[in-house]
Amino acid sequence: MAAAAVLFAAAILLSARKKTGGEWLSREDTSALRGVMAVFILFVHLPDVCSFLNENYAATFEPFIFQGHLAVGLFFALSGYGLALSAEKGFSGFFRRRFFEVLLPYFLCNLVFLFAIRAGGKEIGMLDMLGSWFTGDPMVTYSWYVVTQLIFYVFFYIAFRCFNGRAMKIAALYIFVSVYMRWAPHFGWPLVTTRGCFCFVLGASVGALKREIDMILARRKTGLMLAVSGVLFLISHVLYFAVPLIKETPLFDGSSVFFVVFIFLLNRVFVLAPPFFHVLGKCSLEIYLYQNLAFILMRRVFVMLGSDNVFAYACASIAFAAAGAAAVHFAYGTVKGLLVKFPVFQDKSA
Repeated sequence: MAAAAVLFAAAILLSARKKTGGEWLSREDTSALRGVMAVFILFVHLPDVCSFLNENYAATFEPFIFQGHLAVGLFFALSGYGLALSAEKGFSGFFRRRFFEVLLPYFLCNLVFLFAIRAGGKEIGMLDMLGSWFTGDPMVTYSWYVVTQLIFYVFFYIAFRCFNGRAMKIAALYIFVSVYMRWAPHFGWPLVTTRGCFCFVLGASVGALKREIDMILARRKTGLMLAVSGVLFLISHVLYFAVPLIKETPLFDGSSVFFVVFIFLLNRVFVLAPPFFHVLGKCSLEIYLYQNLAFILMRRVFVMLGSDNVFAYACASIAFAAAGAAAVHFAYGTVKGLLVKFPVFQDKSA
């Protein structure tokens, strides 16, 4: 696994280029970051399934480096950032876009999982599938993030549509997310569903105040600020592991906030040149949703081959997950193109 992680790091370094101009956190930049985090999240979950290959398998540095709350935090931040930028153009078609971009792909993925589970002999119905969305443990493995994201879309709409002034909008969104983080565990949702959530507010704040932040950063030494944010991230990340109580405190968002700040500042200095991570970013949702199916299918292949090579399994699983997600993304794009031709799905305000 360590060797596969090194290859992943090498791919990032080879894709990095010094930023010589252009927009800070452009659409291409954020898409590439999503691509990186999509692969990152695969490394987070791979150790859970590697033990079947080798009973003596023990992760080395991966549990410290590949922490899910970091990737989820950046995903949340990029989502909030994109929503804040689009909100400047108005809220026409807001829920329609979310339906096509997130809810419908998620529903279709649930149907795939439902079919796979029933094919395995387990009796489960549509109501069970939909009911799992409200338990904090959805039927689609690891997809609590998507359900939480849908909740945050509603929070964002209320905060940025119903309140006046950017400060009030951000404050309202902060309160909504804080209430969610505080009370979700009381309704039986796992504590993991609160990790990285404050980053959504951070991303929305950066998007809403982008011009002002850009002007401030242009007058400061980015290198120094980058170094400070990097040190704060490392300190908070060590504390996250060293102090068990921190992990059990919902309103402490781990080291994800500092991680997002570091990555956002890093984008002023370096960019990930397309097309590799940029392409992965376009199908990052599908990678996230279908990763467990990819792991299971690859596991069956390796068991059939009698191989216990963890490195080969990691590389094969990641490649299969990425290729499969790209195929699903393309197929869904075709389906979406057909659906939008129906009057009920057309944007009447366009």
